[in-house]
Amino acid sequence: MKKIICDAGKIVGEVAYKFSQVIPIFPITPSTPMAEMATALSAKGKKNILGEEVKTIEMQSEAGVSGVMHGALLSGATSCTFTASQGLLLMIPNMFKMAGENLPAVMHVTARSVATHALNIFCDHSDVMATRMTGFNMLVSNSTQEAQDMAFISHALALSGGGATMHIFDGFRTSHEIQKITPLDEEIYTPFIDKIKENNKKYANDNNQYGTAQNPDVFFQGRENTTARHLNGLKEKISAQFAYFAEKTGRKYNFFEYYGDKNAENVIVSMGSSCSAIEEYIDNNPVQKIGLIKVRVFRPFYAEEFLKALPSSCKKLCVLERVKEVGTLNPLTLDVIASLQSRKDIKVISGRYGLGGKDFTPSCIHAVYENMKGKMI
Repeated sequence: MKKIICDAGKIVGEVAYKFSQVIPIFPITPSTPMAEMATALSAKGKKNILGEEVKTIEMQSEAGVSGVMHGALLSGATSCTFTASQGLLLMIPNMFKMAGENLPAVMHVTARSVATHALNIFCDHSDVMATRMTGFNMLVSNSTQEAQDMAFISHALALSGGGATMHIFDGFRTSHEIQKITPLDEEIYTPFIDKIKENNKKYANDNNQYGTAQNPDVFFQGRENTTARHLNGLKEKISAQFAYFAEKTGRKYNFFEYYGDKNAENVIVSMGSSCSAIEEYIDNNPVQKIGLIKVRVFRPFYAEEFLKALPSSCKKLCVLERVKEVGTLNPLTLDVIASLQSRKDIKVISGRYGLGGKDFTPSCIHAVYENMKGKMI
């Protein structure tokens, strides 16, 4: 197939448009190109895969966006949005509702620093990490090509019973990066036309009650039941979408993806655009026994899949995270440690990089691997 040149934000916006019937927006840096693409396509009268025009609605804040999205989904329409940073945080109350009601919501998030001691509009993962207990699935892409692919898989998963899904890619570092990519063939969307129609009918005739209140006698049981319903078969649904995508495109994705020497002793665990830089470093140092585990599915975190990706030769893991969680270890580090109950022989080091868009260079990667070898203090 002929390749195209584009940036991640615009191609994600185009993919999202094809799946959606209602797109509420409130542009925030660096997610704006996705919203711009959706509104431009709508203004031109472009159709989604159903052959319908898509309704785009600009609200007065991200809180309003999440409310419109929640309402649209309850009416049976397919709906998504694009956001980052404080904008994402304003959506948290409705995110709990959308996930708790197992609605096919999709959010595309250009990960960006949340304002703390100062405002910063550049990339880190403090915004997405702040939403990790809402119940949204979290899928991560690391490049422009992957952003297109994972945008498709996120919508496909949500429509296939996977529930509310967030697609994460690094703000500016990936969202505005212009690359030559292989676009998706229109035929890949075909099975989801009927899924959207089924979704429309399901909620139009839904007898479930939403917006109710529950007292202590039943809330606990109901909460456990919704969690069980969401997680039951979810792993298989994610695997099925990865398999379908690989069949149609030849590009294979997995929960965790290993890159490097099959006998590596020192391995980095990371997610986002840092993985591309680490891969290049590994390629340029072929004699070293080093490797990388890329986190593709951050939520739910499947420990058994993480262990499958981990080489048996591994002695040390450095978990690199683009976030600072005050008062405890960073989130991904805790997940990795919890996964290693059967591998007590592995030493885990917690690392942090790139807050607020700070450059992550080959010398940084070199220092991480050298530290794991014990050559640095």
